[in-house]
Amino acid sequence: MDVDALRAHVEFLIDVAGPLIVSYGEIESPEFRRQSDDYLSVWHAGGLGGQLLMQPGKNHYTVIDGFLDARTPLCQAVLGQI
Repeated sequence: MDVDALRAHVEFLIDVAGPLIVSYGEIESPEFRRQSDDYLSVWHAGGLGGQLLMQPGKNHYTVIDGFLDARTPLCQAVLGQI
């Protein structure tokens, strides 16, 4: 998805969206990381709150392991939004 398409998506959500957590693993591909970073940048440009949570040593498949333990940064970020 290009940045203009992302902007259109975010503009649609401005009035209803809450904070966003963008999380990816440290060993993701550069393209996956770029897309995630772009999404968060456009989100912020739309005036919406959000944070990046890069998970050391994780990849596209293991990044969700953070949900297995409430003490992990991923779980803490999600719990912080409740």
